[in-house]
Amino acid sequence: MLPIVQRRLQSTVATPVKRSNTSLRGVLLGFFAGVSITGFGAYYYLLDEYKSSSNAVVSDLRTDTQYCYNHLPQGELFSKTKNGKTVTRVPCPLDPSHTVWSDKLGRHLKTCNTLRKKLEFESNVSKFPWLVVDFNVQAESALENSPLDYAEFAAFVRRFSDAFKQLYSADLEMSQIDYKYGLEERMNELSNRKHVTQQASLIGHMAHANLLSDGAVYVEFGCGRGEFARYLLRALDTDPGMVAGDKQVLLIDRQSPRMKFDTKMKEEHARGAVCVTRLKTDIKDLDLATAVRSLENPGKVVGFSKHLCGTATDLTLRCLLNAQRDPEFQFSGFLVAMCCRHACKYNWLLEESRAYLKENFGIGQQEFVYLSKMACWATSGVRPGMSENDGADHFTGLNLKQRTEIGLQARRAIDESRVYAMQQRGLSAKLFNYVSPDVSMENSCMLIKNI
Repeated sequence: MLPIVQRRLQSTVATPVKRSNTSLRGVLLGFFAGVSITGFGAYYYLLDEYKSSSNAVVSDLRTDTQYCYNHLPQGELFSKTKNGKTVTRVPCPLDPSHTVWSDKLGRHLKTCNTLRKKLEFESNVSKFPWLVVDFNVQAESALENSPLDYAEFAAFVRRFSDAFKQLYSADLEMSQIDYKYGLEERMNELSNRKHVTQQASLIGHMAHANLLSDGAVYVEFGCGRGEFARYLLRALDTDPGMVAGDKQVLLIDRQSPRMKFDTKMKEEHARGAVCVTRLKTDIKDLDLATAVRSLENPGKVVGFSKHLCGTATDLTLRCLLNAQRDPEFQFSGFLVAMCCRHACKYNWLLEESRAYLKENFGIGQQEFVYLSKMACWATSGVRPGMSENDGADHFTGLNLKQRTEIGLQARRAIDESRVYAMQQRGLSAKLFNYVSPDVSMENSCMLIKNI
């Protein structure tokens, strides 16, 4: 009996089946095919939803308007009927610069970006002693510009140009420095050397003015990602004429952009350690003396900025002067490449700047509106395919070449008023062109030193 039982048991044992590679490939192909088909289906579904939503938004807009959705003017002109009721655009109470449909106002107030920023700012004011509301503008809100009188504007252009030619007989000095230390690698990598050429000249001027020294606190205003500060630190590391041990960098910007260089600055150094501190604030609210005092090793402040736009330059000058009222604050100098004079605010100019413009050009609040708009003409001149004589149908009767010249005059007048203001405050100040116009049309620079 035993042999028979053994044979039956053996017959019930399953023989292992060998799976071929072909069946495995079939499983994988089937899986990927299913995922792909599902993905395409989801893509076209979302695309249809997007088109439907976009069409719904577009249907809310008038086809004859030049305004974007969030900035439609208020009033009956921009209205619609919804559920038998008329709804209109109304200004957002938190930020009147944009409007919202009246029936959605309650919901909007809970999600408006302005509310989030306001709450964040109020929280930061309570946490950081260097953040003081309107510290550098003395609670002076920026004045609103009145409507333009184009006949008066055209007459002012000619009066201003005549006065300018009598006051300034020579062009600004051209002083471009081809500084190499810390920038060689970038010079070799880039085909477009516009930015690195500007950085090289600015750092070179700081070096020649003896602003780069051991123990300084380097403050970049309007720093963005901090690229300029990064290459300044490289210069301090590689220039054999520098004595630079531990270095401190203070970055100032009201935004917090992506792809910042803060970490790289701490890692890329050959001499000593690097301490990088970033403050997210508008310059008008910055108590610089308190901010520097809160650093690990406060030292002499060297400020710098590449293209500090419009009124930010004037706010920075105010910021530096206010900081000097603190007996512990040490100021060495400030180098700034300026731009965007059209964004300047008359009452945020230094008092001495306003006096300079009034005395030399008869410029008050309304005339400054004209002057700031004229400054735009310096960088909107002749383009490829155009002639210097084009554009004579302008309200001033001036062609492109003539308006470009007057734009340069307006730009210089604003900058010269800043130089005058700093000189009146007991500082050394000089205005010059730091690169040629073919590198950057915004090529004016101001160097301020404590004497």
